[in-house]
Amino acid sequence: MAKSQAGTADKRMQAARMKGSTVLTERQEGIYAYIRGRILSGDPAPTVREIGEVFGIRSPNGVMCHLKALEKKGYIARDENLSRCIRLPGRPAIEVLRDIRKLLPASPGNKPRTVKLSPELVADLVRLTD
Repeated sequence: MAKSQAGTADKRMQAARMKGSTVLTERQEGIYAYIRGRILSGDPAPTVREIGEVFGIRSPNGVMCHLKALEKKGYIARDENLSRCIRLPGRPAIEVLRDIRKLLPASPGNKPRTVKLSPELVADLVRLTD
């Protein structure tokens, strides 16, 4: 790893460990992306064992530490007494729409852009934000 990359990674780790921080470590980002991908694709949430297998974490306690950190930082919600209980907390629909708007190509002359959404897409957005 290059010296500048190592410095950036160290700063990120320090930020992630600060009390009240919402910054994720690289491993937490990977686990969150995996969980989010599974849930958004319609599959059931992964179990602790499945997450451990995918990320090479042998101890269930190691996985639980990452899940607790993701929960504390607001990225996931869990019911500790149930299997496959991980869920994504809802986001206001307006935030989702703003994120979609950022992905659109810029309009000529930077004029405001109007986008028509299909009823199916609106229904999916509402379902994902609840």
